[in-house]
Amino acid sequence: LDRRELPHSCVFCGIVEGVVESSTVLATDNSVAFMSMEGHVVVIPKRHIGEDELDMNENKALFIDVLSTAVNLINPTMKVLRATGLNLVVNIGKDAGQGIDHLHIHLINRDKGDGKVRITDMSSMPRKELDARAKKIALTFNRK
Repeated sequence: LDRRELPHSCVFCGIVEGVVESSTVLATDNSVAFMSMEGHVVVIPKRHIGEDELDMNENKALFIDVLSTAVNLINPTMKVLRATGLNLVVNIGKDAGQGIDHLHIHLINRDKGDGKVRITDMSSMPRKELDARAKKIALTFNRK
């Protein structure tokens, strides 16, 4: 799917609208969590918040809601992915490494000596594995 065909040319808005395939972990009133192609969880607001809308005073309540969803997924993510650590990462703006112009939070599962330094260092995983991970994390989240 060409990004130019999406609202704001935003792949994350396409995920929210269901026109871009994703492995959904959890959806709340204001946010969606899904598996990134690299195999870690990403949490986004359902409403587009791009670089132009990043006035955090204006969007503080929504950001806190998205952050709360991410925090609630830390333990289930670590358990299911058998991670010994986790990076909770928010890149705001291109200069900080934000690749998609839509506010998002990465939950990057870590293991001792995994060598992961940057999000872009990871390779893509097959959809079947992403779907399986998403389902397991969702089930673990719902059991707490």
